[in-house]
Parts: sequence; C-alpha cells; structure tokens
Amino acid sequence: MIILPTEKASAKKARDHVAKIADAEDWPVDIDDLRLVTSELVTNAITHTKTGDTIMVCAYSRGGVYCVEVWDSDETLPVSRFTGASLVPNGRGLGVVGKLATRWSAARSDNPEGKVVCAEWVAA
Repeated sequence: MIILPTEKASAKKARDHVAKIADAEDWPVDIDDLRLVTSELVTNAITHTKTGDTIMVCAYSRGGVYCVEVWDSDETLPVSRFTGASLVPNGRGLGVVGKLATRWSAARSDNPEGKVVCAEWVAA
C-alpha cells in the first residue's frame, strides 16, 4: 500500500507503484491498461476529496483475481456517467475503467471513513 497526497503528481506515483507490483508478481494483465485504470481511479479520488487529504492505493492478487484499490475520504459512491459519444470534458473515467478491467466496484469504508473503489482483472 502507498499513501499519497491529493495532488496531480500522485497519479504517476500510484501508476508506478502498481506497475512495479504487477511486474514483480508477473500479473497476466496488460500493463498499459493497469496503469491507465490506476490513473483514472486516483484522479477521481483526488478530484472528489479535499485538498490536504491523503489517498491510499493498494494492489494485490488473490486466487486468480488481480486488484487495484483506491481509498479516499469522500463517502459519496461514484457512478459511471460514460455514455460513449459524450462531448462533456470529464466524467468518462469510470467508463474507461469498466472497459479495461473485468469489473469495478465501490463501497463505503468505516475504518478509515470514506470509500474504496476497486478495479479487478480475472485471469483467463
């Protein structure tokens, strides 16, 4: 797990952290997809939390499932607003996550308070 400040530079740090874990454990996941999904999840967390807060990023595998989790202090659960051919400049991140990962989910967290958004890939 890595704890990062809510600033733009954290997206790169999170991508690098997750890619390093995936490489060391030889995950059967496209590394570019993994990096992009991590970036989208972290960017959403940064966007929806207060300046000065932190986020936590965790990457792990269990039983053929490869997971990236991002925790932030905002308890509001995300909703994908991706409609395909939207001209809106934002709001497509979870649509991208949904296309590149096997599945994604979000749940409120009590300890610490906030939410966790998770992207998962299932080994074929």
